[in-house]
Amino acid sequence: MFIPAKPGGLDVQEIFQLTNSTKQTLTGGSLVDPNGKQKTGWFIPLPQGFQNLSVQQGLSKGDYAVVKDGFQVYKPVKPGTAEIGIVYSLSSNAPVTFTKKFPFTTNALLIDVPKNSFTIAGKGLQQMQTLTDQGVDYVRYVYNGAFQLGDQIDITVNPATATAAGANSADNKVAAGYNVPWHPDGHVAFFTSEPLSY
Repeated sequence: MFIPAKPGGLDVQEIFQLTNSTKQTLTGGSLVDPNGKQKTGWFIPLPQGFQNLSVQQGLSKGDYAVVKDGFQVYKPVKPGTAEIGIVYSLSSNAPVTFTKKFPFTTNALLIDVPKNSFTIAGKGLQQMQTLTDQGVDYVRYVYNGAFQLGDQIDITVNPATATAAGANSADNKVAAGYNVPWHPDGHVAFFTSEPLSY
């Protein structure tokens, strides 16, 4: 999960790294799509009040549908690993607390935020190292442990206080809401899920 700053709310970028350790293609469970048609796939819940969901990688049009509390994924997961990258908006400004629910067994949760923009708090989350990408520093938060299907965590995003000495730095430009490109795979936080089962 990666949370850059923007005026009027928060953009949240997520990468789900799915691991299918079986020898069979997994298709998920029974779903009803927004048009009332029966489909097979997975429901991935998103925080309450999410808006403007767009898929950045891993799914084509027809592979998913946005529904009230998240999105449905209809693309089967072949043996091996696959990634799905999404972006959505939350209309609340920091400080804000939102709930992240886990649709799969999840072995890792990482959250990256631009340094001097936000701090993150949540039960079991620990601040780790600073990463640099494209001249911008990011602070990584890591959850120590695993989540089971149906678990959830409350994540609080608080505004950070910028130092006067760095008022014109790239960090503070990010904090002020300057554009941040899609965060590359190497630094984006992701969910590692194994095995996928329904």
